[in-house]
Amino acid sequence: EIEGLMILARYYYDIGDIEESTNKAIIALEINDKLKRNLRYADIYMQIGENYRAAHSLKEAFKYYLLALEYSKESKNEFRLAFVLNRISTYYFENTHLPLEIRQDSILFFITESQKIAKKINFTKQMITNYNLLGLFERFTLNNPEKAEDYFEISYDLSVKTENEVLLSYVCYNLGSLNLYKKDFKTASKFINQGFEIVQKYRMAELSITYLRLFSNYYSAVKDFQKAFVYMNQYQHLNEANLVKKIGFRNNQALINLQNRNQLNEQRLQTEAKKLQLTIALSATSFFSLLAITFYIRNKNSRLNNVKLEAQNNAIKSINAELDKSNKIIKEQNELLGESNSAKDKLFSIISHDLKNPIGALKGLIQFLANERKDLTEEEIDEILQELKSSSSNVLDLLLELLTWSNSQRGNISCDPYLQDLYQLVYQNISILQPMAKKKNLQLVNKVMPNSLAYFDANMVNTILRNLLSNAIKFTKDGGNITIGTEVSATVNNELVIYVKDTGVGIPNERIEKLFNIQSNYTTKGTSGENGTGLGLIIVRDFIERNNGKIWVESVENTGTTFYFTMKTSKE
Repeated sequence: EIEGLMILARYYYDIGDIEESTNKAIIALEINDKLKRNLRYADIYMQIGENYRAAHSLKEAFKYYLLALEYSKESKNEFRLAFVLNRISTYYFENTHLPLEIRQDSILFFITESQKIAKKINFTKQMITNYNLLGLFERFTLNNPEKAEDYFEISYDLSVKTENEVLLSYVCYNLGSLNLYKKDFKTASKFINQGFEIVQKYRMAELSITYLRLFSNYYSAVKDFQKAFVYMNQYQHLNEANLVKKIGFRNNQALINLQNRNQLNEQRLQTEAKKLQLTIALSATSFFSLLAITFYIRNKNSRLNNVKLEAQNNAIKSINAELDKSNKIIKEQNELLGESNSAKDKLFSIISHDLKNPIGALKGLIQFLANERKDLTEEEIDEILQELKSSSSNVLDLLLELLTWSNSQRGNISCDPYLQDLYQLVYQNISILQPMAKKKNLQLVNKVMPNSLAYFDANMVNTILRNLLSNAIKFTKDGGNITIGTEVSATVNNELVIYVKDTGVGIPNERIEKLFNIQSNYTTKGTSGENGTGLGLIIVRDFIERNNGKIWVESVENTGTTFYFTMKTSKE
C-alpha cells in the first residue's frame, strides 16, 4: 500500500500537482508509523523534500532531506543514500543566500560522496544526475562553461545509452541553454526541441514551463521577436497559474499538521546538520593527517618528532582557520537573518493590510450581488461586475508581485544575461500597455533606437519596463506624454542609460529615498484612483542590480518624473 501511494506521489509531482503529491506522501507516512520501516521513511521524507523544493521553500526542503539522509543511513540502502546526497548538494547549489565558500565546499563534498556510491553500485541513473549537477556547478558557480559542457555531454551520452528520456530532457535543457549562451544557435535549437518533445511526451509540467522561457530567449536571440513574444506570453500565463498552485501547497492543512509534528525532530535535525558541517570542515584538513603518516614511514630518524609536530601544528592551524571562517559565517548569517526577519515582518504587514482589504471588498460585493440581484437593473449589475473585475485584477497583481519579490529574496529567480536588443523588448511592452494609456489619452513615445544592444536577462528587464511604464501611466494626468529612450553613459564606457520620462504629478524630494525601501512601503493612488502595491519599484531595483545596473530618479512636483537605469554593453 505504501509503495502504491509513493508511486502516486511521484506521478502527481511529475505533472506539477505538488499539493496532491504531498497528500499521498503524508498518508504513506501515517501508515509507515505503524510499520517503522526506515527505508520507507527515507522515501517519504525525500518526496516531501522534493515537493518543498519545487515550491521554492529550500529551507523546509533541506530539513526533509536531512531526515531522509538519516533514515537512508540507518537502512543501509546505498541507492537511496546516493540520491539523498545529490539532493543535499542541489540544496547548496540553489541556495544562493549562503556564503560562496560554504556553498562551493558543500556542493563538491556531497556530489563527490554521491558519485562514489553511485559508481560503486553501478547506479547509472544517479551518475547521470550527478554529472548534470556538476555541469551546472561549473557553469554558474565557477563560471567555467567549457568544463560545464564536458559534464553535460557525459550526462547526455549516458542518458542516450541507457534510454533514460526523463533525465535526458533535463540534460537537453542545460545543453540548449549553454549553446544559446555561446551563440551556437543551430546546436541550441537541436537540444531545445529534442528536450521539449520528451517533456510533452511525459507531461512534465514544471519543466515544460521552464522550456517555454528558454524558447522565448532563443527566438529573441535569433531576432524572431514575434515567436519570442508568443512563447513569453505562454510562459507568463502558465507560470502565474503555477505560482498560485504553490501557494495552495504551502497552505495545505495536512502539511501544516506535519510541520507541527516535525517540531519534535528539530533537535535531531540540528544534530545531523552539525555532523555534516563538521564532516565537510574536516575533509578540508584530512590531508594533514596523511602527510604526518607519510613522514613517519619515510623519515625514521631524529627529525621524526619535529616533522610530526609540524604536521600537527598545521592541522591545528587549519582547523582554527575553519573555525574562524565558521564564526564569521555564523555572524554574517545572523545579520542576514535579522534583515530577513525585518523584511518578512514588513511583508506580513503589507499582506494583512493591502491584501485583506480588497479581498474583503470583493466578498462584500459578491454577497450584495447574490442577495440583491433580483432588485438590481442590468446597468447596476454590469457596474458591479466591472468593479469585481477591477478589484480581482488588483488583488491578483498584488499577489503576483508578492510572489515575485519573495522568490527574488530567496534566490529562486535565475538571472541569465546575454547580448540582445533592447528596442524590441520596449516595443512589445508599449504595445501591451497601449490600451491602458489610451484610456487616459496618453502618448507613449519610443525613442529607443533599433540595435540598442546590452547584456541583460530578458525576463527581468520585461518586469522592469512593465513596472516603470505602468507607474508612469498611473501618475500622469489625461493628455500627458510618456517617453522611453536611451543615451550613452557620460561617465562609464560600457554602460547604456535607459530613461522613462513622464509629465505627471511628480514625487516630493523627501519621498524619493523611500521608493526602493521595503521598510517604508511607500505607495499612493494614481491620477485616476489606481491602486499600487509598493512592491513594484523594490522588485525593479533588485532586478536592475542583479543585471549589474543601477537606478535613480529625478522629479519635480506637478511637472514630471524621470526614472533612469543602466545596463552593461559588454561582459566586463
